[in-house]
Parts: sequence; structure tokens; C-alpha cells
Amino acid sequence: MSGEIDAPRVRLELTSRPEAARLVRSMSTAAGEVLGFDPELLSDVNTAVSEACNNVIQHAYGDEPGPFSVAFALTPDGLEVQIRDYGRGIRESAPDHDGLKVGLALMSAVADRAEFIRAPDGGTEVGLCFRGAAGAGRRAAPASGQADERAQVWGARLPTGLSGDIVLTVSPVELLAPVLGRIGRALAPSAGFSLDRCADVYFVTDALGAHAQKAAETASISVALGAHDERLEFAVAPLRTGTSRLDPGNPGALASLADELSVTDVDGHQTLRVAMRDHRRAKRENSGPHATAGS
Repeated sequence: MSGEIDAPRVRLELTSRPEAARLVRSMSTAAGEVLGFDPELLSDVNTAVSEACNNVIQHAYGDEPGPFSVAFALTPDGLEVQIRDYGRGIRESAPDHDGLKVGLALMSAVADRAEFIRAPDGGTEVGLCFRGAAGAGRRAAPASGQADERAQVWGARLPTGLSGDIVLTVSPVELLAPVLGRIGRALAPSAGFSLDRCADVYFVTDALGAHAQKAAETASISVALGAHDERLEFAVAPLRTGTSRLDPGNPGALASLADELSVTDVDGHQTLRVAMRDHRRAKRENSGPHATAGS
């Protein structure tokens, strides 16, 4: 990483389940570290973003989880963060709840600017600005393109057919490996991975990041992640057609660490799909006291 990144933007789309705040914090920590935030600023960002996510989890949708997104955009004025849900709206979400009041006050205290807006189409938009982020080790977006770039990251459209429990979108592509690594590592325990196999996630995400830098079709890249059935899955798109053909004679790092690799062509671009399983755990379970002689 060169230390200077043009117009960095990061967006995470996920569901308001209890583990969501942990995943968002992993994203914000990774983004802050790679963008050179000082420890005090990173702590303030993590505190405010975690509180906003907890409010979504506890108040936006009632007993059933629902979708929300967290987006970072670095501008000449600082770091702009938006947390967007489609739930009941901030006025209807337990307006007299002491915990909600404390959370709103905390976000207002640690951010340089905090806005809480009832969205016209339902839900709440929380906008946070941290001016101390401007100029911290990378180039921010030119002022003339600020509005367009905010619209692109906050209204990003996913490549056709790309979906998952979590969807990460970053720009530029060089941000992918460090941010995806932290999120993938945080998600791996949900797939039942052992500590050793969790460590392998970083090798896979580094390889995916390196491949994306060579093969990405646009300046931004999206990855859908899923953790279920003791599998951790990644789907990376959009990649240029022909760049992700798998060569059996030269498997590379991805093939040596992943259990499944496949490439699909959709709407003129390619999607690379990677799946990991924990063979160490499976081996232990098969050799346990209930394993049969023929297993």
C-alpha cells in the first residue's frame, strides 16, 4: 500500500442481527488503520458507528431483523459516515427509551457533526462527520466530484446475481484485501471455524485482493460473504471477462487454501466464487468417540 489512496469509499450492507455491530466495527477498524487515522480518531469513529449500529439492531425493526448499510466516504472536509436502515423511523423507535437517548447523545459528542434524519421512503439516516480525518495520509476526493462520489458509494448498485449475508463494496480496489480480511476473520466463527482455519482467512482474502487489483472491471469492487453450513463463502465482482479463468496447472494461493473455486459470467463480467471449510474440525469430529470404524 502506497500510503496515499485516492477518494477512498467503503460500504457494508448487512442485516440487523446481533453480530452485525461486531462486523461493522471490524470494517471501520480496518478502514481507519489503512487510511492512517490516529488512535484517538479511530476510537471516536468506532464508538459512534458501533452505537449507531446497536440502535438499528435494538430499535429499527422490532423482533425481526432487517437490512441496513454503513458507508464511509473520505472528502476534503473529513470522513463522512452514513448508517441507513429501512425500519420504523427514529421517532417511532422507542422515542422515550433512555438507552436510545444516551446513544444519540454519545454519537453527537464524539462526531464533529451528527444528523438524524427520517428518510422519506421509511427508516432512518444517521450522518456523522469527523473532520480530523481530512488529510490523514491519503488524498481525499476533489471538491468538484464530492457529491457524485458520495452518491456512488451510498447508492452503490451490486453486480447482477451478487448476493450474500453481507456485501462489502470498496473503492479503490486496493482497499479490498485489508478490509475484507478483517471482516472475513470476524465472520469465520459463525461458520464454526477453528482458530487455525480462521487464520487462513487472511491468506485467502489477501489472494482475492491481489487478484481483484489485476482483474477488476471498475474502480470499485464488491464481495458478497456468507457463513453457513460450516462454510465461509466469497463472491467477487465485477471482474473483466477472461481474467479469472482457473488454470489447473497453476492453482496459486486461492486454490491451495480454498475448498471450492468457480467462475461465472453474468452481464458481460465475471464473478469469482470461493468457498472455505474447516477440515481440521471435520477430522476431529470424525475421530471422536462417536465415530464409526468405517467413517
